[in-house]
Amino acid sequence: MKKHIVKSYGHELRHLKKTVTTMGVQLYKQMDCISHAFVKKDHHLVQEAIEAATHIEICDQQVNQDVLHILALRQPVAFDLRTVIAALKISYQLKSIGYYMASLSRRFSSLMESGSLSMETPALLMKMIVFVLRMTEHVVPRFFSSNELLSKKSWEADNEIDRLYGALLRELLTYMMEDPRKISTCIHWLFISKNIERAGDHLKNITQIIDLMIVKHASSSL
Repeated sequence: MKKHIVKSYGHELRHLKKTVTTMGVQLYKQMDCISHAFVKKDHHLVQEAIEAATHIEICDQQVNQDVLHILALRQPVAFDLRTVIAALKISYQLKSIGYYMASLSRRFSSLMESGSLSMETPALLMKMIVFVLRMTEHVVPRFFSSNELLSKKSWEADNEIDRLYGALLRELLTYMMEDPRKISTCIHWLFISKNIERAGDHLKNITQIIDLMIVKHASSSL
């Protein structure tokens, strides 16, 4: 009977990790849809990105339920406890990013439908989304299976996103001063780029959570 309980506990932990990892994969697909939608002006891709946020939200709810179940019935300690808490924190960060991606997708959809898309997607904004995609692609496989500290690369990527955001802000302000007809479109791009910048911040938070888990596990193993 004891063996059955331990086996069930291991299955619950694996299921929790799998759900969080699935959220990360869905988030990457959501971002990829957005990056292609920016180029192709494709309503279908935008809708896919909006719907992806709902799937991420459902996974987050499942993570919350699983964490409560494990904490209440299994009373995990040491590394298992850190894994469960990390899963909860990472899930929250992923849900937040999914929300930002859905928000900017809705704004982009409105921009297309209103006919206010008076300029191409800014190149600097495309570079921002590429960096966020790379961060996501790098971090997702390492949620629960990495001995590599991620913070340094994450800080560098997030700093680059912030630099691009600042440059884009200056560029869009220049456009608005030179041609008042572009003000409406530029304002939309500003809000969209801010959501991408926030996504970078949340991805950086995720790497810090992973690093903390790795460091504590290493110190407890000494």
